[in-house]
Amino acid sequence: MPIIQLDLDEEIYNRIAEIARAEGQSVEAWVRRSVQRMLEQSAPSEERIKAFLEWVQRYASDDAPPIPLESLRRENLYFKDASSVLSEVNDASQN
Repeated sequence: MPIIQLDLDEEIYNRIAEIARAEGQSVEAWVRRSVQRMLEQSAPSEERIKAFLEWVQRYASDDAPPIPLESLRRENLYFKDASSVLSEVNDASQN
């Protein structure tokens, strides 16, 4: 098994040791379990990917008007009111 050495501040190590003790584990076992849990949560599972794709398909529409590129400019995202954005979308869909 590969070994990783970590240089931790004493305060961080003490916090980890306290949590590990409270859970009845060694520091090494607690860190190993925590890293494994973090990796499992960060990797998208097949089920999560499938659910996302199904969600996209429910809202996808071939007849939806295109979003004008001008609407996606940063200054337009933050400073225009909703009515002017809707007006631009309607204008673009008529062209």
